[in-house]
Amino acid sequence: MHRQSQRELIESSSLRDKVRLTRESKPHAGDWLQAAPNANLGFNFDKVDYLLLTSFCLGIAIPRDSGGGPLFEVWPSTGPVR
Repeated sequence: MHRQSQRELIESSSLRDKVRLTRESKPHAGDWLQAAPNANLGFNFDKVDYLLLTSFCLGIAIPRDSGGGPLFEVWPSTGPVR
């Protein structure tokens, strides 16, 4: 992203988004997305872990089910994301 545009975006954002945008613009911030699954090293996310991590990084709310509860409580785990 062009540095001037990035700075303007961050300056015009809420405090929460300023923190998120600054954090996610750091070098290697998204490296975990490219890590090869390896259970021995702890790099083996199931769908719930992946949902929570990506929601956190993107600054979006945890998806909710129709009753208002967190979607991950009713989402059947089908194993690791590969």
